[in-house]
Amino acid sequence: MLAGCSTGNSGEEAQSESQNSGKVMILYTSDMHCGIAEGFGLAGLQAVRENLEAKGYATILVDDGDAIRVQLDADIGICGGANVRSCIDKGDITYEKILEVFPFNNEMCVIDVTGQQILDALEWGSYKLPGEFGGFLQVSGLTYEIDVSVPSPCTKDEEGMFAGISGERRVRNVTVGCKPLDPEAIYSLAGQDFHLLNHGDGFTMFDGASNVITTGRLDSEVLSDYIKDTLGGEIGVEYTDPYGQGRITIIQ
Repeated sequence: MLAGCSTGNSGEEAQSESQNSGKVMILYTSDMHCGIAEGFGLAGLQAVRENLEAKGYATILVDDGDAIRVQLDADIGICGGANVRSCIDKGDITYEKILEVFPFNNEMCVIDVTGQQILDALEWGSYKLPGEFGGFLQVSGLTYEIDVSVPSPCTKDEEGMFAGISGERRVRNVTVGCKPLDPEAIYSLAGQDFHLLNHGDGFTMFDGASNVITTGRLDSEVLSDYIKDTLGGEIGVEYTDPYGQGRITIIQ
């Protein structure tokens, strides 16, 4: 993996968590990984970790963006933060517990989109920062920066959905596979139908996407298969850093 360009785990480099670490709490990075508001984002995640570790837990992270991208064999995987609803204790991870993480039964999809559509999605996902937004996108396969000193350029329609961009963008330096994103290129994008097809959280920019594949697999199934098959049933040390893998940088 190139230094400074960590776009996501392939599963091939996963290393086993120490068996001597005692009780382990698995945290899913999507619900509080990279925002900066009070009780949210890096500060909130670190507070959660410190609280758990004070109670005798070791804490590790699993990134569902990786699960989505790797399992669906796409260039990019995305997941909105509010779609992740629970954590899981160390021990046997039953499918019932996975359903507590992804309880909404969203179908997983893969679509072909332009780089410009990706840029618009990242812009919309970050438009409320430093406030909270359930549509803040966790990503796999790409990296980006958000300059929160720049007012959001996103415009809304009468229903509060994304309508376009007007003004300077706050999202910048986007890379896909360690190369600068090309607005005119076509990328395969994997995610939940809630965002990709159904305008969930106001994501309208994917209208007109080509090669739409509805997989018939639920998000819970994809996460379960990623843990079992890709990671071999063990959460690796690549997910232990509370600051993630450098995919999203907040500039203040």
